[in-house]
Amino acid sequence: MPDSSAELLITRPEPQAAGFAQRVAEAWPGAFRPLLMPLTEIVDEPADISLDGVQALLFTSANGVRAFCALSAARHLPALCVGDATAEAAAAAGFAAESAQGDASALATLAARAALPGGGDYLWPHGRSTAGDIAGALAAEGVGVREAVVYDARPVAGIPASVAARLEEGGLRVATFLSPRAARLFAGLAETALAQGQGWALGATAALCISRAASAPLSGLGFERLCLADRPDAEAVIEGLGQFVGR
Repeated sequence: MPDSSAELLITRPEPQAAGFAQRVAEAWPGAFRPLLMPLTEIVDEPADISLDGVQALLFTSANGVRAFCALSAARHLPALCVGDATAEAAAAAGFAAESAQGDASALATLAARAALPGGGDYLWPHGRSTAGDIAGALAAEGVGVREAVVYDARPVAGIPASVAARLEEGGLRVATFLSPRAARLFAGLAETALAQGQGWALGATAALCISRAASAPLSGLGFERLCLADRPDAEAVIEGLGQFVGR
């Protein structure tokens, strides 16, 4: 009996790619066959962590939670998190976590509302590349934010030959993009493949993106269509895959 599941391209770095594939399988049993294409690798960076005068932590990714925990054993401060997945990671690490259920702007709004007058600064452990100016938004509200670069998402040297072959053959049903950077890296690789005479066949593939910013670099690559999740978080992307089930 032929396999009726749709092939799903996942562009998250490991280990998030495998975890995302598992969550898709739980949400849509048997509907998708994952093809993993990590575009970055997560590398921890050294950072001096001081919590003196800090009232709470701001986390914009599960990688930020993990990297902070590798640098500090402190779990006594509350953690304000950009979305549910990040809040789950923080709670699992031992923090009292609250989700902004949105993007960087939503987290800044939550942090401004939760700030205790005279309680100290926030500490924001994050990657070398960030989306949204949380520190600037909170500074405008009179709230101080200390930043600590605790990891870097470095572009991979290349993609597996098996993945490149599938992109050249075409037939992938949907590709997911959970950050503008992943979309930019994908677009760069697609343009390089085209210049080398190994263009990717994306005409039957939809791109499902976490935000409009993540969809912008994909315009002009020949995707069947660009779709946006209802909310800027991973769970909304998984929910959005429902439109491709059974097609």
